[in-house]
Amino acid sequence: MNRRKITQVSALVLLSSTELTQFSYATTNSPSMQPNNTVVFDVIEVSATREDATDSEHLYPVDKINQKQLEQIQPQSVAEALKYQPNLSFYGGPRSSSQEPVIRGLSDNRVLQVVDGARQTYNSGHTGTYLIDPTLLNSIEVLKGPGSAIWGSGAVGGVVAITTKSPEELLEKGQDLGGYIEQSYQSVNQRWLTNGAAYGKQDSYDWLFNGYYSDSDDVKDGNGTELQNSSDENKGFLAKTGIQLTPSQRIELSTRYARVDQDTPIDPSSAENANSNYIVGMKTDAFNAIVNYKLDPKDNNLINTQGTLYYNDVKVDSSRTTTTQNDTTHNHTLGLSVINHSTFENLDISVGTDGYQEDSNGTLDTTSSSFRPIIPDATTRTLGVFSRMRWNFAQDWTLQPALRYDYWRTQADYTDSSQQAASARRSDSALSPSAALSWQTTRWLQLTARYDQAFRAPTAGELYTGGYHFPGNEFVPNPNLEPEKSKNKEIDANMAFGDLLGDDELTIKASVFRNDVDDFINSIVDFSGGSTTQQNVGNAKLTGYSVDVDYKIYDTSVGLNYGQVKAKSNDGSAIGLIPADKWVAHIDQGFMDNTINVGAKVIYTASTTEGSTHYSDYTITDIYSSWNHAFGAKPLTLRFGVDNLTNQYYVPAPQTLAQPGRNFKLSARYTF
Repeated sequence: MNRRKITQVSALVLLSSTELTQFSYATTNSPSMQPNNTVVFDVIEVSATREDATDSEHLYPVDKINQKQLEQIQPQSVAEALKYQPNLSFYGGPRSSSQEPVIRGLSDNRVLQVVDGARQTYNSGHTGTYLIDPTLLNSIEVLKGPGSAIWGSGAVGGVVAITTKSPEELLEKGQDLGGYIEQSYQSVNQRWLTNGAAYGKQDSYDWLFNGYYSDSDDVKDGNGTELQNSSDENKGFLAKTGIQLTPSQRIELSTRYARVDQDTPIDPSSAENANSNYIVGMKTDAFNAIVNYKLDPKDNNLINTQGTLYYNDVKVDSSRTTTTQNDTTHNHTLGLSVINHSTFENLDISVGTDGYQEDSNGTLDTTSSSFRPIIPDATTRTLGVFSRMRWNFAQDWTLQPALRYDYWRTQADYTDSSQQAASARRSDSALSPSAALSWQTTRWLQLTARYDQAFRAPTAGELYTGGYHFPGNEFVPNPNLEPEKSKNKEIDANMAFGDLLGDDELTIKASVFRNDVDDFINSIVDFSGGSTTQQNVGNAKLTGYSVDVDYKIYDTSVGLNYGQVKAKSNDGSAIGLIPADKWVAHIDQGFMDNTINVGAKVIYTASTTEGSTHYSDYTITDIYSSWNHAFGAKPLTLRFGVDNLTNQYYVPAPQTLAQPGRNFKLSARYTF
């Protein structure tokens, strides 16, 4: 594959700066609570909930993977970084470009994805939904459960909110200019990754440029078998510019570009096709531009406003490796969101609006158009308004109601199963209410009961895709699909203890939920009639729970979590991507003021049966280590780790491909 020089012009972006507050499971906004009644832990900011609140203050079930954890894991994809969290997994097999996050058994279009506050709407066929390399990330936050009351359509299963790196996090105290260069290697697919950044600040201006290039071979499983056509080449960059206009106003411009080249089966999540006619050479170009504006006068509690203007453009060029057939899929989105937070004595109010337009089209090779799906030329416009209130009352109680209204309209030109041209226009609306009631029962226990409604409008692809599916089978459009609707009931318990054995912290998080999803959209394949169509197949009930325990004392951290999800449907149809029960244990130890760090994570996944397929249980052990200031060189950091230490062969439910075998990870970073 040939490298080429990438040149893009930066676009304006505004990135909100959330003020750090103390991490406490006490109701700190209550005037009656005194500092000596509060257990204070690390500061944790949460953006997946779209509120200026710490992990203790918001009332949503949220998991966060921070920068240190990302560096320990060294994931090859965003979805892979979530594998250690309870009720979180990924689907799509070991090909990183096809992986998708699974939240409580739901994935694909049912999980909303956000990068620096901008919705990511791209979704096409069997391809993955993330077009960003983990080297660009600062953190990943996952809102587990419906989030339509604050995000609108698509958050039936949850929200994955990504924050990219910024100069503020990378610059050391007192530093005005810096950078790093990093080289890493992973043995399971011979992946070499070169990653570098330069960043700085001067007066009210700061900037960042972060670029990467990687090249990998085919992935090997625990038996040493190569997964054919799983190699790829990736390159891209992130550029940011921030200007502090006044003490209360900041604007940030951000541009991100990614290019992925690969030869892959048409369905990369299933067993590779021996027939080379099913192998596609695919080139994906993704360009994103974001403008973020933040207004936060320190002397005005009524104004704390953030505006985000964004543009996403994704183009996929594909060609059969044995023919001259070339096809293109193109998706671009223009969006704007504005939200304001007002604070009173015991009351916080947030109001906001979102609007975006998504355009998609597909260009087929006219000489062989009958052998590919026909992507509709479609435009979808969505507008939503929402409000959320947080009221601290009766000393230890907090009430948080929210309500959102969305209206969307889809207009498309498409081709039906008889190859006839047609046009259609769809419009609909939805109300998404939400309510949470929290009780600070003691200084160490917080109980929260939640109720959330969510919806997912059918995509243009689900409504209007026609043409070829596989030999003897055609896609049949279904313009009459109803939106999916969900109703989630949940009880969360958060416990926090300090100074049990000295300078230590113990946190326990537990959740029990039931998510009822109506009008579930699924692909119905009629092998006898030779057609595939999207249909509302019925209603589903997803139930489950999770427990997450973490203990820290001095430079030692240990933890254990467990997650379980079960699903039933009223008509027996397959619902979601239900993973097996999973236990995860971890231990982390720092030495010499944490300049040396070692740790291990152990995953045990129980056996399960999905349909007629039985999945055996398995245990995976991952280890990692890092040396800051290695060999006495202050700017040098070395990392070494091994995933799947015992070279276990395993296939996670409900996937069909074996996961990677033993994987040695090495990286060296020089910081200047």
